[in-house]
Amino acid sequence: MTEESGKLDFQDGEALRAALQAGDERAFTWLFNRYYQDLFAYACRIMREEEIAADMVQDTFYKLFAKRESLEVHSSLQAYLYKSVYNHCVNEIKRRRMEVSYMDKELADFYFQEILQTPEAEMVLRNEEIRRMVFMNKVFFFAVALLICSACGSRPEGYVIRGNFPGLQDGMVISLRSMENQNVLATDTVKDKKFELRGTIASPHYCNLLIFHNDTSGKVTMFNTYMFLDNSELTMKAAHLDSMQFVHPFLAESAATKARVEGGALQREYYEYYESLFPLLNAANQADANVSSLNFIGNYTPEEYDRKFDELYPKKQAAMEAADEAKMQFIRQHPHSPLSLFIISELLNNPFERTREEVKELTEIASHIEDTVRLPQVLKMAETARTLYKGAKYKDLELTDPKGQTVKLSQYVHPDRYTLVDFWASWCGPCRWAIPKVESLYKRYDRQQLGVISISFDQKKPDWEKAMKEEKMPWTQLWAGSRAQVSAAQEAYKINGIPRLLLIAPDGSIAFSGPNPDILRLTIEKYLGK
Repeated sequence: MTEESGKLDFQDGEALRAALQAGDERAFTWLFNRYYQDLFAYACRIMREEEIAADMVQDTFYKLFAKRESLEVHSSLQAYLYKSVYNHCVNEIKRRRMEVSYMDKELADFYFQEILQTPEAEMVLRNEEIRRMVFMNKVFFFAVALLICSACGSRPEGYVIRGNFPGLQDGMVISLRSMENQNVLATDTVKDKKFELRGTIASPHYCNLLIFHNDTSGKVTMFNTYMFLDNSELTMKAAHLDSMQFVHPFLAESAATKARVEGGALQREYYEYYESLFPLLNAANQADANVSSLNFIGNYTPEEYDRKFDELYPKKQAAMEAADEAKMQFIRQHPHSPLSLFIISELLNNPFERTREEVKELTEIASHIEDTVRLPQVLKMAETARTLYKGAKYKDLELTDPKGQTVKLSQYVHPDRYTLVDFWASWCGPCRWAIPKVESLYKRYDRQQLGVISISFDQKKPDWEKAMKEEKMPWTQLWAGSRAQVSAAQEAYKINGIPRLLLIAPDGSIAFSGPNPDILRLTIEKYLGK
């Protein structure tokens, strides 16, 4: 390993690997800071859920740190990390029986069998998408020609997006994709250094406008910008194509925009929203990265870790609350905007985060926004949110105890104490990682203050029983032992990922809901003291 100006150089893969095996925390810090965001975006592309994707990446770094001394890497560390995240995601998909929607079955098979196992692999996928887009483009224009003939020159009102700025080259493929359902809405190929996308949408959509450049060597470069599309005449503007970059959809709101799509009131509202939110989400992402790094950087004792977390988390919480308030303010200032309806759908999506008053306010605003496609969906979400608001009463569940007897959750929830409920499974790495932290809370508070219940989502009873023996959890163990019991729990608490930790107050209200045991600890300390 070389040393320049007092700083260790970890660009050398062999030196980095040696430093990791030697337990050099600086090497692990460098590796985490260098690849965490890229791996997170990569996992998001596979899982389509930020919370699950973060779990996959954190579990990868946790296991790498745990076995660093016996680390065997037969390729680059970069490829090793991508392959590890890939394997975590695929295993998670198989275990959850998740149905992931891609462009079609052929591309889905191609995606899982050939793609995403190296950092270079996404370029292969982009090449495949370009090939399909060019084909779709030909079909699109053939269909347009038929429509023009059959309509005798009449054309339905819709959107048109034109682009003619420095750096565009003939043959580049332009694609307009909905971020809400991943459908490709329109494509074009640059000709005479300009493009034009046309179509009609029934409802305004959050979209990703992508530019693909495939050079003579076969290398694909992708550029993109985000927009909120309606049936308007629009123009994409950029100083130069080279000034643009590819921004992953999960980082879209916190990345600086290098191009704009202008034209119409909705686009002005979108950029007003984006510009108000950008610095707040940037601060929140930085604070989140600082908190996440605690799990992998530094050889902390449990007490030291808690002190560091207690110092860093309030900064993340304050940043997220500021971003949330900015969203609420935008909605209040634009009560008739289709963009506000889109934001409302995001705010109502997470259970136990909004107060009853906020749910009522958002529902009232939504009901007056004209959007025949999105509005029924949002009102349905609001109906669910009315029962899963912050401070709502817990819902009883039918479960199975270790003896095979059918029991009720309410049998273990007592009105004179707080009750911690941990939904988990033996195959879930983040769940197993959280168990020692749950045990710490169990030991800190007596049973008159805090009761603890673990509810397993394992499909097979032997898997559950084996994990119970391995973890030696001294508190109440229950099992969602049938598909009906699992579905009932998922519906009651809108569980789409585990671990899910609930804190039930003595009055039966939900005082906390989320996957993070450290945030749960802070909540319990708030009510029961340290």
